[in-house]
Formats: sequence, C-alpha cells, structure tokens
Amino acid sequence: MFSMGLLFDYLHFGSFYGTLFSLGAYLLPNMFAIMSLAQYYAGAVLIYKLQKKINLMLGSGNVNLEQTKHLYLQLDDCVRLITRSYALLIVTNVFGSINVTSLQLLEIYQYVQANDSNIIYMAYNVLWILLQLCMLLMVLCPSERIKQENESSVLVEDQQLTRLRMLTLGQKKIVPTACGILKLELSSLSSIFVALLSFMIILIQFDSAKLNKHNGAVTALDSIYNSKG
Repeated sequence: MFSMGLLFDYLHFGSFYGTLFSLGAYLLPNMFAIMSLAQYYAGAVLIYKLQKKINLMLGSGNVNLEQTKHLYLQLDDCVRLITRSYALLIVTNVFGSINVTSLQLLEIYQYVQANDSNIIYMAYNVLWILLQLCMLLMVLCPSERIKQENESSVLVEDQQLTRLRMLTLGQKKIVPTACGILKLELSSLSSIFVALLSFMIILIQFDSAKLNKHNGAVTALDSIYNSKG
C-alpha cells in the first residue's frame, strides 16, 4: 500500500523531490504509527482469545471458581493497562486520521469541481483514505470483540457458577477509553464520521475563497508540491 502510494505520487506530481516530501510527511509517520498500533492490536486480540477460553471453561462447569475469577479479573486489568499504554497514540492517530481524511476528500472534491478526472490522483487519495480507515479499525475492532465476549451469555445451572458470572457482570459495561476521550468500540465510528463531516464542511467553505492556491493549481496541495518540484 505504501509503495503504491509513492508510485501514484510520482506519476501524478512527476517530481522526485515531491515524492521524497511525501515519504517524510506521510509515509514514515504512518509506518511508525501502524507498527505501534499493530502491537496494540496483537495484545488486544490475545486478551480476547484468553477471555473467550475462560468463558468456554465457565460454560463447561468443570472449573476452579476462584482461579477462574482471578484470571477473568486479571484479563480485565490487562485491557485497562494496554489501553492506558497506547492511549495517547490512539487519540493522536484518530484526530490525525480525521484531519488527513478530510484533506484527501477535499482534494477529490476540488478536482471534481474543476472537471479534472485525474484517475491516478483520485486513486492516490482513495489509497490514503483506506489506510487511515484501516488504522482506525486496528484500534476499534479488537476492543469491540473483547466487549462482545464480555457480554456473551453463558447458560449455566450451577448456583456457584451463576454467582461467579454475577461477580463479573460488573465488568460488562466497562468500555475502555483512550485518555478519557475516545471510547474504543465500533459505535465510536459514528462520532468520528460526524466530526469528519463537520471538518469537511469548514474546509469546503474555506476552499470557496481559493486560499493558498497559485500558478493555476487545482488544490492547495498541488501548489505545495509544485514548489517542491
């Protein structure tokens, strides 16, 4: 995906220095962010699998109640710990994704308004939008799976097992949050898209003033790359 992005960048702008600018301004920061988010994703998926295993043990009825309760609560602490460790990165990535995606959508809008059907540049912007969406899903999907596993119903008849389930029910409604701002669940995508739409409206209003454009550039970003070239 990164290689294709750089290829589209070079084919559209036709400048080696412009491609180097994309490498430093877009590609490397996103690569480092994805490497860190991949560690969070792997840890969250591991917690989900262990939690699923414990729920299966509860359903079988052949478990040590005290040990199972201890493991269950430990996993809950692990969720909190891994979320707290990556909270700043997650929040920064989400707000960065909103800004970058808004700018990429604005670029597409400006080319459509100019009746310039540049397929390569359209594909270039769509590629970066998909990258930002993938980074968002890397954060929200595993947390959503953990939440669903917590809320999965286990039918047990044993009174002691039922009591254990009641002890852990308090953990069900606890949704991890990053920096107390962003709830790590798929329903947060709606809030993110609302923020994205609001930012897009503001950018389009500013675009009507044709700020920061010169030398016949369709978009402000084109003028920046032309100067780099």
